[in-house]
Amino acid sequence: MNRITVIVVPVVCLVLAGAAQAQKAKGDPAIGGELFFFAKGSQPLALERVYPGITAALMLTAEQKEAIMEAQRQTVFHPDVRAAMQLGKSGPDVTEAQREEARKTVADARQRLRAAVDEVLTPAQKALIAAIQKAYEESQRAAMEALGDDLKAAKGNPDRSTQVGQRFNELVREEMSRRLENVLTAEQQAAVQRAALVQLEAEEMARNSKKSKGGGI
Repeated sequence: MNRITVIVVPVVCLVLAGAAQAQKAKGDPAIGGELFFFAKGSQPLALERVYPGITAALMLTAEQKEAIMEAQRQTVFHPDVRAAMQLGKSGPDVTEAQREEARKTVADARQRLRAAVDEVLTPAQKALIAAIQKAYEESQRAAMEALGDDLKAAKGNPDRSTQVGQRFNELVREEMSRRLENVLTAEQQAAVQRAALVQLEAEEMARNSKKSKGGGI
């Protein structure tokens, strides 16, 4: 297969928000990687922040996207669940019992969403998700081994930590690109690259918007 071209996109909240807006503008609902991939402790992982455009490899149909978005509306986007999320962040007036109830509400919503997404995906898509997840985990370990000493030395030094962190993410992307060469088809690779370009375009839009509001050059 052809080598995958990785398009590097800095990870900031504005970029991701802009990416979602850009995708919707193109008539393509934004479906985040946190619905499919997981970090340590089974925490949802927005993998596109590490490897731009990667969720596009799933080649979700319009019907699948709509079903997933409806599942989100019925679970994590439901007003009651959103209120529970906010309650967990509230001040000292909230009791521990209320916080615990809110955590249960959110956890239940996420579990129901995961089950709903699982029903929407095809066996081939599930297998691809597992392969991408494996590539990510192996790439992380490889980057840790390569930069282990630098990561330790950077502790307590914000500037150095930022530099090493950026290099770490670059290595993860490079390792993932190599591992995914034999996983993604040419069509899937092209879809990933198109989605990554949308993120890059959104980053530029967000940066220009920030400059405009702040009067920057």
